[in-house]
Amino acid sequence: MAEGRGPGFRGRFVGGLHVSGLEIVHDGKHIKTIYLNEIPLEDEKWYLVASSDYLQRGSGYPSLANNRNEQYWAEEIKDIIEIYGEKSDFVDSAHQNRWKELANIRG
Repeated sequence: MAEGRGPGFRGRFVGGLHVSGLEIVHDGKHIKTIYLNEIPLEDEKWYLVASSDYLQRGSGYPSLANNRNEQYWAEEIKDIIEIYGEKSDFVDSAHQNRWKELANIRG
């Protein structure tokens, strides 16, 4: 677990990265494949993602700092959480386990 640093970080450690709408297949230590709508992500393809500005700068997850066409919204993450927290379909989908361990898929 990495220590959090930089402007906007509150706490000591950066937690696990959570995703919405993706399925991640791993072996317990390494990610093997990431699926979006049952299609594997392509290494050379750019995808549209939303994140807090803290993560967008690469704080905690340096690989997230490699961006293009960034857009900043005036809303704070707490405001976005409130908007989507009031939508039952989004709350229900948040409880789905999207991290699938390879050993469990094979056997």
